[in-house]
Amino acid sequence: MARKGADYIGTMEVQEKHRFDELSLGRFMAAHVEGFVPPVRAEQFRGGQSNPTYRLEDLGPQQDQRPHAAGLRVVRG
Repeated sequence: MARKGADYIGTMEVQEKHRFDELSLGRFMAAHVEGFVPPVRAEQFRGGQSNPTYRLEDLGPQQDQRPHAAGLRVVRG
């Protein structure tokens, strides 16, 4: 059965197969992204499982981690 559009809306807990070390990511982001305040909390956007995309929250402004040709792009909310 085909998935419906609603299956691709919003975020969810990061799937086990896509988990990563949030503490290490928070330390890295704090060292390399001005204004990033750890700890970081990650959620996974629904759909797109061949190219998972994450919503990252820290104690500062909201941010999205989006893969693109040059690596990661941080979008400040």
